[in-house]
Amino acid sequence: MSYLLDTDICIYLLNGGNEKLAKKFRENSREVLAISTITEAELYFGALHSLKPQNNLERVKHFIDPLEIAPFDSEAALHFAEIKQALSKKGTPIGVMDMLIAAVARSKQMTVVTNNLKHFKNVPQLWVENWS
Repeated sequence: MSYLLDTDICIYLLNGGNEKLAKKFRENSREVLAISTITEAELYFGALHSLKPQNNLERVKHFIDPLEIAPFDSEAALHFAEIKQALSKKGTPIGVMDMLIAAVARSKQMTVVTNNLKHFKNVPQLWVENWS
């Protein structure tokens, strides 16, 4: 199975303190663990926006290094449009970044690992797990 880590999960892992999450992360290290280019951008922004940007940029790069990077490509763009349309019709919109991450996951047939089930559970045809 392939897992796409949501930004919130990455932040929890970077900051430590959640042993259940860290254990699950280690247990699944033989599976494909990935982040989207959207999450990559959010993590870099968070590092640059912090009080110690250079230190945090290095921490983010070290964290990202062993992970696969799943790009937001043309196939994901179509999934994004379908997701946005479906959620708009149902009257259950979610944030743009979450829709972009969901689109990458759906287009690559990956399971999103997130602590934000509230948003992602409304996305049709998306597999979601919470490891924390």
